[in-house]
This record gives sequence, structure tokens and C-alpha cells, in this order.
Amino acid sequence: MTFSAAGADDDVRAAYLERQVKARKQRGDGFMSAARGEMRADPTLLARERAEKAARQALASYASALDWAEDTDREEEAHRQLDEAGRWVRRTFGCLVHQDGMTYSQRCPVALAHNRVGLSIGGAAKRICSLCGSDLSECEHMRGTSYLVPGGPSDLGWCRVCLKDSCDHEPSQEYRVGVVARIIDLELVEVSIVSKPANPEARFTSIGLDLAQLQGHLGPEFRPGMPVSCDRCLSSCNGLTRHQITHLQ
Repeated sequence: MTFSAAGADDDVRAAYLERQVKARKQRGDGFMSAARGEMRADPTLLARERAEKAARQALASYASALDWAEDTDREEEAHRQLDEAGRWVRRTFGCLVHQDGMTYSQRCPVALAHNRVGLSIGGAAKRICSLCGSDLSECEHMRGTSYLVPGGPSDLGWCRVCLKDSCDHEPSQEYRVGVVARIIDLELVEVSIVSKPANPEARFTSIGLDLAQLQGHLGPEFRPGMPVSCDRCLSSCNGLTRHQITHLQ
């Protein structure tokens, strides 16, 4: 199937990233607004629990926005908003390090987002073209080039514009899009730690904390099994921690 080429797709991909960041920011803003509203309107314990739940959902959304904004003009704003939200949540509700018996782990989306690492999978995969459904290595459509394609669900089973099986894109209208590789078969061989994953949301959701390091940080009064308050967001942010990782399995 042939479609008209329409130049490089750099701006198309940039616009896609912008939409992802914006959507996650708006979701976070909604949760945070709900949390603040609950705290202002109703002093009951139940309202406080609802507010805290919404606030922590906001943190996850803001962290996701930062993941998508990495290395773009929106990164600084996303980083600042995440820090501000984390500070408000800590001051309003308090934060505890996740604990399972005598084992501790960092699961806070604010702390984890400041450690800029992610995951990348490797293996044998079959990749097909999002525009024609053929093997991506054999079809005429080139990565890095944009094409004019009709919208709406097609005989492929998905819309060539948004890749969804149901959407509002019109079959009678042409849209300028880039080529996306769709993986339909994968034999997973390994998972690597990388400094920036291809999928912005392929991130750690939990990192174990060493008891000896906790002991050194908290002092001689610390005993394994005690609740540990996390005060990270009360301190000034030292910036995002970036890593240069070539390959680490």
C-alpha cells in the first residue's frame, strides 16, 4: 500500500511527545485540585483520606509527565511541578518509606523520577509497519519520514493515525503521520538498565534500600522494622541524577 511522503517526521514526533506530556500534566493537575479542594472543604478523616489518595495519584501523573518530557523544552517545568507537588504532599500528609517487615524500598514516584534510569528489553521480535501492516524491514515506508494517510480504523484493525481500534479520525481526511513499529511477536532474551529507555514509561517502580545505609543515615536509634519517615521533599532539590549507562543486564 502506497502513501504520499510528506517530509521528515521530526515535528510529528515532537508534537506527539508534547501531547503526552500535556495529558499527564492535566491529569496530575486534576488530582491535585481535587486533593486541595477536599482539604479546604471538609475536615473529616474520610475527606483527608480521599485527598491523600488523589494527591498521590497526582504525584504519579507528574512523574510520568517528566518521563515523557525528558530532554525536551518541557522538562524543567515538569521537574519543578513534581517537586512542588511532592513538597505539598509531604507537608500535608507525611510520607513513610515503604516497608515489608524488616525490608524497605523506595516506591515514591517523586524520588524514583529524580533517578533518570529505565529499562530496555532485548530479544527476537517481529515488527510490522503501522501504515501497511507488512514486515517493517521489507515495506516501502521509512522510519523518520512522514506520510499522508486516511484516518479511522482500517482493514489493519487499527487507525494509522492513533493506532487505536476505535477513534474519531475521519477516513475521508488525510493526516500527516510517521511510521511506528508494531511488535506482534517477541521472544524476550534480556532486560537491560539504560540511561534513557525507548519507552518513556519503562521505569523502576521500586528500588530496595540497604539496611546498612539506612542505619548510617538515621543513626544508632534505628532498628530494622521501625517505620521510617521520608523527608526528601522537604529539602532543596539537587537536580535530576543522570547516568551514562552503555549496557547493564
